[in-house]
Amino acid sequence: MMTAEAYSCRVLSKASDKEGSFEFRNLKPGKYYLQAMVRQGRMKEMWNQVGTSTSVGYNVYGQAVTSYSRPIYEEFKLFYETNDLAKTFVEITAAGQVVNVKL
Repeated sequence: MMTAEAYSCRVLSKASDKEGSFEFRNLKPGKYYLQAMVRQGRMKEMWNQVGTSTSVGYNVYGQAVTSYSRPIYEEFKLFYETNDLAKTFVEITAAGQVVNVKL
């Protein structure tokens, strides 16, 4: 959690591309704390066995001569979302310095 003083000095930014890149311009030299909420949604298609089907083969006399079972599957979709907090400290040592950070 940030103090009220630190919170009043915050700079907000949003990702500018698919890779999640963002930038802050004109920062004064100093130590900065970066944090990002990373939200990801995923969907996975899966198959669930819901039963079996049994087939019996008969000869011309009506006698059962073969029998086999096979599974019955039903497709379903699994949806899930993750929310992660990524954070780090970055130090700017000179005006105009470019720092690449991987969170």
